[in-house]
Amino acid sequence: MKIVVLGKGKSGTTALLHMIAAAFPECRPVLGGFRAHARDRARLSSDPDESYACKFTYNERKGRSFAAVVKHVAREGYDKKIWVTRDPRDNAVSEALFRWRRRHGKSRRQFQSCLSLVQKKEREPNAVPFCEIYRYTGDSGGPQSLGELVDAERTRYEQMCDFVRGLGGDWLIFKYEDLVDRKLTALSAYLGREVRADVEIPRDDWLKARTKSYGDWRNWFLEEDVRILEPVYAPYMELVGYDSSDWSLNPHPTIVPQLGSEYMKRLSVEGWFGWLTGVRDRAGRLGETAASIVGRHLS
Repeated sequence: MKIVVLGKGKSGTTALLHMIAAAFPECRPVLGGFRAHARDRARLSSDPDESYACKFTYNERKGRSFAAVVKHVAREGYDKKIWVTRDPRDNAVSEALFRWRRRHGKSRRQFQSCLSLVQKKEREPNAVPFCEIYRYTGDSGGPQSLGELVDAERTRYEQMCDFVRGLGGDWLIFKYEDLVDRKLTALSAYLGREVRADVEIPRDDWLKARTKSYGDWRNWFLEEDVRILEPVYAPYMELVGYDSSDWSLNPHPTIVPQLGSEYMKRLSVEGWFGWLTGVRDRAGRLGETAASIVGRHLS
């Protein structure tokens, strides 16, 4: 059995993969990009019939375009294929805050600027439009202009619509919201095995989670955000079955620091610690390899 889980970043793909892997203990879970996937498979097994469950997130900047995803899926011959979707508004909020894990190449100045905006919004939710915060999710050169942000989001979701429309009947479209609500009947039926929600998630992956809920965008968006983002997100929402007519906001918004600025700071610190640990481990493996090569030559 070969299973693939695909989705946009911050859509629950990692949690879902661990749940599926628990239901299929014969399937080795594989995380990471295409290169990590190929390297992991080559390192552990050369058996073309090996069972595994893997997940990828759509990311143009990392070479995981929809065209590349389609090519990979066709080449690997997966038995089960799942597209994970999430309300674009909640996804945007999570992405805006998660992008500061290891700062993703951004400067300390950018981090502090965005953090100040988030902290101000926590104190006065109606004082800062969400899009002002979301502008910082662009490239490392600085915050995007509002026009650049809208153009990037529109292009991303137009491509996503094209991808979803092209999915065949052998795909399952699974909503993040059903994952939160533990509505797993359709998923279990598609996979032919019961998938359970009470699965232990590895600590590193659990720490990346923020609200484990949905609808928080109503606390973050202002009316001007609705005017800007509704025409961008509505086509995709309609395509995958979200209510594109409901853009009502919380009349008394509350943003908890633990789910905003504190989350940003924690991810930034732990992200850099994890990166340093990874560098140390890779250096150790390189040292072991070099020592082995030298030993063979000297023997």
